[in-house]
Amino acid sequence: MPNEFVPSDAELQHHINQLEAKAAAHQAEANKYSEMAKGASDQERKALIEKAKQEYRDAQNCRSQANDLRKLLKQRQDQQRQKFSEATKEVMKAREEVNRQKNDGTKERLKSEKDHQVQSILKDKKEREEAARQKTLEEQRQKQMQEVARNAASLSQQPMTQLPSNQRTQG
Repeated sequence: MPNEFVPSDAELQHHINQLEAKAAAHQAEANKYSEMAKGASDQERKALIEKAKQEYRDAQNCRSQANDLRKLLKQRQDQQRQKFSEATKEVMKAREEVNRQKNDGTKERLKSEKDHQVQSILKDKKEREEAARQKTLEEQRQKQMQEVARNAASLSQQPMTQLPSNQRTQG
């Protein structure tokens, strides 16, 4: 088994693609023979139909082989994922064990961790509140700018009127 050739995933995928291309070619030939049989004499029709059937069987065989290779490829990928997952779990367990051995679990360490978590949560909360406040302020500024722009646009569209002389201010 160790000396047995095992193709890579890329080679398997390439072979699958080749088989699919062969299947498509056989299917095209089967369709061609089928079309030719429609306008042929009885004797020719039987021979063409037999050729079409053989091409169709060849296409099915290629597709079946491609599907088998797909199953193999998926199985190998699943095994690789499972091995990786198991290795990751082992590493995590080893880290946890090292941390347990390193930290003796005293009340001070636990309190320090809890304080750190609380401070981290408070800091995150303040940052989110500040971001929300900044967003609200920016939205208000944008609304004000839009309002000023609308007012300026409406003023520029209004005709200028001159007040009667008795309403003018004297300056």
